[in-house]
Amino acid sequence: MRFALVGVLNTATDFLVFTFFYVVLGVPILIANMIGVATAVIVSFVANRHWTFAAARNARLDGRQQFVRHVTLALLTLVVSSLVIYACASFMPALLAKLFASGCTFLLSFLISRHWVFAKDAA
Repeated sequence: MRFALVGVLNTATDFLVFTFFYVVLGVPILIANMIGVATAVIVSFVANRHWTFAAARNARLDGRQQFVRHVTLALLTLVVSSLVIYACASFMPALLAKLFASGCTFLLSFLISRHWVFAKDAA
């Protein structure tokens, strides 16, 4: 449940930043997506490390190592979401494609976060 709540915060952050850059500033769609995702990565790491997976702070990995893994995961989800947006934006509104891409990456992100990024026994 905590991951889902953080996910809502991350999605809102990502979506708002994406919308600002794409709609307001006219930045190309994939660049706007990268900026939105990058902003949400920071929010996501802090919230997940200190709230969702707080017990993982006692893991063998320190915060920097967890952050590197979190960024690696973010890059993976960026690729997946960009592919989904690129494929869907040709037949649906860009903002709907962005929302759909966020849903597509949710489960992937949770599983990798739980079992690799913030795992208690991660090594």
